[in-house]
Parts: sequence; structure tokens; C-alpha cells
Amino acid sequence: MGRIILYSVFALILFTLMIKPIIRNEQELISELGGSLLIIHNEKNPLLEARHFVFPKRLEVVTLMREEQVVDEDKDEEENSMGEMEEVLTEPKEIVEEKEVIASSTVQPIEKEVSLEKQVEENSDKTTEQSNAKEHDSTEKEKPSQEVNAIQLLSQLEAEFISGIFATKVFQYEMLFSQNEYKGDILSANETKFLKGNHKSNILITAPHTTSHIRDIGMKVADVYTGSMSLLLHEYTGVHVLYSTKEARDGNFYNDVEFKRELARIVQEHNIVLVIDLHGAARSRPFQVDIGTANGTTIGKTKVEKLTSVFQQNGINPVYENHTFSAGSSANIANYSRNQLGVEGVQLEFNRNLRDPRVDMKSFYTAVYSLAEYLESQ
Repeated sequence: MGRIILYSVFALILFTLMIKPIIRNEQELISELGGSLLIIHNEKNPLLEARHFVFPKRLEVVTLMREEQVVDEDKDEEENSMGEMEEVLTEPKEIVEEKEVIASSTVQPIEKEVSLEKQVEENSDKTTEQSNAKEHDSTEKEKPSQEVNAIQLLSQLEAEFISGIFATKVFQYEMLFSQNEYKGDILSANETKFLKGNHKSNILITAPHTTSHIRDIGMKVADVYTGSMSLLLHEYTGVHVLYSTKEARDGNFYNDVEFKRELARIVQEHNIVLVIDLHGAARSRPFQVDIGTANGTTIGKTKVEKLTSVFQQNGINPVYENHTFSAGSSANIANYSRNQLGVEGVQLEFNRNLRDPRVDMKSFYTAVYSLAEYLESQ
């Protein structure tokens, strides 16, 4: 009995000696950089806990994750000369080693807690209410200029990035899509979700590859963080958003799918004049953003030049047009919008370097900021 007690005491001392340096290092890191610690809990699975160390002085976020491991294959799709899509070969080993560890949560919902999707809906309602209030006030007061509104919006976005609020929203929103190994909300009755924008918006953001998606050749991986990007743009700018909620047949490859039917309905009911379709490309691509216009046929030249200019002025380079992903297939959303629905459309392919907020939050923020700036200029 005495030997057992002795071993227990020895084990306790050893554990204390091991854990103490970790705690001390964490505290010293926060103290040295003058930051703060944000902890995001996943109510569906307590094992998924994100600890975000936010350092406003350096405009950077260091994130440590304790979560289930689901490897992002970081693949993308390439258009061939026939306008069809084919899967790209696996990346080199040194790139694969940089893959992100993705959080996945359990299927069973917690009824007593407000779900992330509910939070998104509430934020969407607030955006609409604020917009309607501003419209009502404009009858009594002089309406601020578009330039002033844009400056205020972008200032708020910058302030929330510095404070760490932006980072918190990014990871919370992405959980809607990363659950169930990026199959999304597999219990959802619908494959898509539409968030109505404010009264002044006539632009629609689409994100068809927020989750894994299905083609005849099999399942294709999600374009990670295009989902959270679309939700952030809706919250900050009041733009309309249509996104995939769960794994289903690819809305950017097939026409007889729910995504295309919803797209057509929204364009007609909300007087949409421009569709911006968000996608993701692999790190190995030679561009940071590839703008797909089907060789200039889906959108006016002036809009493309403005979009390119905004990205470049914010430090995103190189930006190409129709380099790899031209939106040349008739089933591509940008192409379909122009030729079947009669509204302009553009396809944006973001390099994985811009969609890796756990490693480089500032680059992801810059991509969102640039799109917000472009939306406010329209």
C-alpha cells in the first residue's frame, strides 16, 4: 500500500513539472505581446475548443487548437478546353504537410443552446432591421453619402480585426460547414440557405462549395473558408448571400439542382444585377486570385478592372483574369447567371494562402476587407 502511495505522489510531481512550463509559456507569450486570450467553446463537442491569442499591437492572431483531426486535401478543379472540370493531381509533399487541421463536430444537436445557424439568422435579421431603420430615418435627416458609409463600415471591420472579434466570428461561422468532416449540417432539410441582404443591395454572393460536394466521379472536398467569408460579407456589408448547407450534388457543375433553382428565384425576386461566386484554389497555383469571366463575356470590363485594382491596392498579388478558372462551362454559376438568368456574373478563385486563417489571419482578413471595399463601391 505504501508503495502505491509513493508511486502516486511521484506521478503527481512529474505531471506538475511537465504542465507548469506550458502554462508559464502561455502566460509569458500573452504578457510579452500585450494581448488577450479568447476561448471559443463548441457546445456540441466539448473536445473542440479553440484558444485564440489576440495581439492587437502586432495585428496578428496566434491560434492553438485542440480538436479532432480531419485533413483538408487542399485540392481544386481545373477547366479543360471543353469547359468541363477535371480533378487536379495531389500536391507535392511539402505542400501537403502544411494542410490545416479541421474541426468536426457531432451530428446530434443540443436543443437548449442557440445553434450557430440560429446566430447567423439573428445577425441577418439585425442587418435587415438596421437597414430599414436607416431608410426610415432618411426621410427626416439628410442621408449620409455612400463614401461616408463605406468608410464607417471598413473602419468597423478593421477595428474588429484588431480587437480579435473578427477572428472569433471566422471560426464560429466556419463550424457551420466543418461539422461532420465538412459535410455540413447533414440533418438539414435543405441543401442551401439564403440570407436576405439590406434594402440597398442588388448584389448576390454565392458559395456553392462551402462543404464537400458530389459529382459523377465521386465526392470532392470543400473550398474551406469560402462559407465564413460569405457570411462575414453579409454581416458587414448587407449583401445577399446564397450558400450550401450540406454535402449535395455540385451546384457549380449541374443545373438540375436546388442551388440553381434558388439562384434563379433570388435573382428574380430581389432584382439582382451582379452575382459574385466564391471558390478556392490550391496553394500551388501561381495566383492569389483568379477572376473568371469566360473571356470577358460574363461581366463588364470596368467592374473587372475595379475588382482587380481593389485587391492589388490592398496587397493581394498576383491577380489574374481567366488564368486557370475561366467560368467557361455553361454550368458554372457566373456563366449560368449571365447566359441563363440575364445578369452579370464573376467567379473568384482564392488561393489557399488567403483562406488559411489558423495560420495567417491577416491574409484572410485582407481578402474579406477587399471584397467588402469593392461591394461598397458598387
